[in-house]
Amino acid sequence: MIFKSAQIIYSCVRQPLVSVALSGLSLFFYQCSDQTPDYELEFLQDQWFRVSSTDLRSDSMIIQIIDDKAEIISIKDSSFFKLGQLKWSAIQPISGDGDYSFNDWNSDSSFSNAIINIQNDSTLEVMHQQYPNAPGGYQIWQRY
Repeated sequence: MIFKSAQIIYSCVRQPLVSVALSGLSLFFYQCSDQTPDYELEFLQDQWFRVSSTDLRSDSMIIQIIDDKAEIISIKDSSFFKLGQLKWSAIQPISGDGDYSFNDWNSDSSFSNAIINIQNDSTLEVMHQQYPNAPGGYQIWQRY
């Protein structure tokens, strides 16, 4: 029973309604809201051109998103990245902060957790969750 209650609270967006203190015990009551993502994965299925970012060497790359992955299909010689390399993985629609979460392959040969925000039907904003100001931590992409 306790597990089921915890599961219900965990699955809700935590919007505090009331906090009650009784004899040193604090109780919090939360409201559940619809957590349906605003976008489906199909929205991203296309080629995307990196217009600008906090790493100029990799701007102008083009990726192809298929299913939950993105592969580099065009890149400048000055970039650390390689043609055919996996750039994004584990793309998932989310609700709350951002429209998608995913793993972004960095120039330091590691993945960073990142969020995609849809600006409009042809523009994506990408921000790394931990280091948004690092090289490549902020990116703007246009549908190609």
